[in-house]
This record gives sequence, structure tokens and C-alpha cells, in this order.
Amino acid sequence: MPQTVFAAPYACGDDIRIFNTGVDASLARITTLGTPDLRWKVANKPVDDVTTLGVIAAWDTPVTARLGPPNTWTWADVPTAAWLARNTEMSAAKYTYYKLDVDLAASVNPATFQVHTTMHADDQVVAVFLNGQLLPGSQLADSWAGGVHVSVPSTFTIANQWRTGANELVVQVFNNSATVNPASARKWGGFALEASTASCTTRPAATTVAPVPATHPLALVIGGLLVAGIGMRVARRQAG
Repeated sequence: MPQTVFAAPYACGDDIRIFNTGVDASLARITTLGTPDLRWKVANKPVDDVTTLGVIAAWDTPVTARLGPPNTWTWADVPTAAWLARNTEMSAAKYTYYKLDVDLAASVNPATFQVHTTMHADDQVVAVFLNGQLLPGSQLADSWAGGVHVSVPSTFTIANQWRTGANELVVQVFNNSATVNPASARKWGGFALEASTASCTTRPAATTVAPVPATHPLALVIGGLLVAGIGMRVARRQAG
């Protein structure tokens, strides 16, 4: 099934859930495990680099996922979003990338646009890229909490690199499981994002000066003066 972007450009006041992972066409959280998320994309890229996005050859469709007890990706922590994984087997590389394409309406001032989010990861979000640029402070705290194996969320504001029209948001997830799951059989790499609020200002409306109608009194006066001026110049020429 092909990937889709938002049906219409995002404008100030639109439903913020369009940024969430694991939501359906009505923006409700998907509750059936293994259901594809057609808004987000996923890819593995086994490159030890958290400062440069580089080129990712191909993106796939992620699915909603959940680890069962005792290693639980607790859905209760993200009531309006769902966890994503690369596939139902939850196979992953050292780094898993999740991408969302966002079209920003021309009415939005991109310089002031901010999306405030809560992010979960197994094990950690190590970089957030917006339009290919690494966002400062996006190496978030470890999300996977020790012995209890329950995700601990981090808050992060996506800002500074938005632009009018097409935008590409990429979240890089680190999976620190080399001793438990060697690279040849690495798993998990899950991710969840829930947008809480957005800060958004609109551009000033364009102003135009309406032309003066030909029948407007001011237009008649101006026309009369022009005619009088032409008549005076003709009279002077004839007198000369």
C-alpha cells in the first residue's frame, strides 16, 4: 500500500494529532497490533552517525507494535498515539529511522511554528532531523528504564527548520542490544510520538489597493483636468 502525506496542508488550529505515530485516517489511535501506519515511514541504516542524516535508499511502511510483559511498550503512556516498529517481527538495526512528511500551509509563518511532543523509544532517540538539519538538543534521555523495562518519555519541541510547503521530519532511534540481540538478530527499535500542542502564528494577509472606478467622482475630476491640460497645450501651439 502506498505511503500518503496529509490530505491537506497543515494550518494553524488544525488537529495536532496529525503528527502522532500510529493513528488512522480519522486520527484515532490504532489499537490493532500489526496495522500499518500510512503516515509515517521507517528504514534501517546501520551507520554510526547521529549528527548527519545522509541518504536513506528506501523507506518502508511501519506497523503498530507492542512488547508484552515484562518488556512492555506501555500504550497507556501515549493515549492518542501508538508504538511503531519496522515490522511485526520487530527486526531492527543499531539505528532505526522514522520519517513523517508534513505539508505546511502558506498561511503559517514557519519561523514561529513549533510542535511540542512527547517521545518514547526502545532504547533511545538520539537525533531529530527536520529538512535534513539536526535539531539542537535532540539526543534525548534514555527512554528504556532499567529492570522494569517500561518506557520513560522525553519531551521535545520540533522547531527552527520548518518551511512553507513540503517538510521532512526524521527521528533516529538507537537500539543498544548488542549483547542480548547481536547485530545479526537485533530486534525492537520501537518508537512512539505524541504531539501535545503547537505554537503557530499566521502570515499577515496580503493587502491590495483597489483601482478607482471610472465613474467615481475623483476619477471624473482627474479626467477633466487631463482634458483641460491637453486643450491648453493645443491652444498655445495654435497661438504660436
